[in-house]
Amino acid sequence: MVLLSKSLGRVLLTERSDFLQNVGIPRLSSYARIEWVDSSDEPPEESWYIQVPHIHPGRDKYGNQPESLRRVILLSWMATILIADLMLDEHDLDGLGALRVCERVIAKFQQRGSQLLSSLNQAKAKLRKEWQQANFKANNLTTAQRRQISQDIVAVIYPAAKADDRNVF
Repeated sequence: MVLLSKSLGRVLLTERSDFLQNVGIPRLSSYARIEWVDSSDEPPEESWYIQVPHIHPGRDKYGNQPESLRRVILLSWMATILIADLMLDEHDLDGLGALRVCERVIAKFQQRGSQLLSSLNQAKAKLRKEWQQANFKANNLTTAQRRQISQDIVAVIYPAAKADDRNVF
């Protein structure tokens, strides 16, 4: 996600984009200079590259994450490695231009990686479902449960306060 936030203008994922749907899917992007953002011209030919969005692997470190998250992370790296391998095959196409080379690599990826993409999409669908279930459970607390959680937090933050003083919620 960090790289996406540093990309410019028309090559960004939009704010309303579902990031998970883009994970592991190679896309054309550009590192054109800031002056290009307000221009109606296409980015310079030499500024194109292939970007493969990933879920940060550190997410798996915190909390009890579903196995499908690990599968999405693994398959995303497999897609990235396949893109790198295909790019190495194209290294001798001098004069073709960065945009054309990237387009050729993505086209080859879609052919050679079709089974990988199918597996990745299945894993992402499973992960999305598991995340939605977890979010529903987390957001389905009663008022009494929320009050108790708030009181517990205050008790940890202000341990010296009397119980009556902590009952602010």
